[in-house]
Amino acid sequence: WLEKTFGKEQIYSSLAASCVGTILGLNLIEISEALKNYKPLAGRMNLIRGIKNSWILDDSQSASVFSMVEAIETLGKIQGHKRRIAVLGDVLGIGKYTIEAHEAIGERIVRNADLLFVFGQRAKFIAKGAFEKGMETEKIFEFDTIKDGKLELQNKMREGDIVLIDGSSEMKMREIVKEIRL
Repeated sequence: WLEKTFGKEQIYSSLAASCVGTILGLNLIEISEALKNYKPLAGRMNLIRGIKNSWILDDSQSASVFSMVEAIETLGKIQGHKRRIAVLGDVLGIGKYTIEAHEAIGERIVRNADLLFVFGQRAKFIAKGAFEKGMETEKIFEFDTIKDGKLELQNKMREGDIVLIDGSSEMKMREIVKEIRL
């Protein structure tokens, strides 16, 4: 199994690697031994320790609508944490469907996160989608920039929280990871 690895895309990648290994003549024991050393790329669904004895699910490297929805769904499936916090930035490069796409992302938040922090002009539509699906306004925090909201996130975090960080690389969501990691 892949330790500290989350999300279907990580599993799919390891299965593809296993198939390639088999084609190249490796046996399943050799393949499983090699996969024990697998570590996801930085910012690609990494689980790292955070401040206040929290955990961070770092998916800050880049984002598409599909990958962000998958990350949110993964957050919702993780058990054993007090609260699930989604910290999301704009998803860039969508084009004329950007508003609808961001609202659709927000609709997934309600059943998968307890708090929502959004950063950027487009991400405000994520907040709108979450609100329209029933998330209470006191659980939604909107900011134009990371600088504006990183302190509020730190203040709201509690022991035992798990925090998903996701957004397009241009949004520099990794700066939030740096602020709240140990």
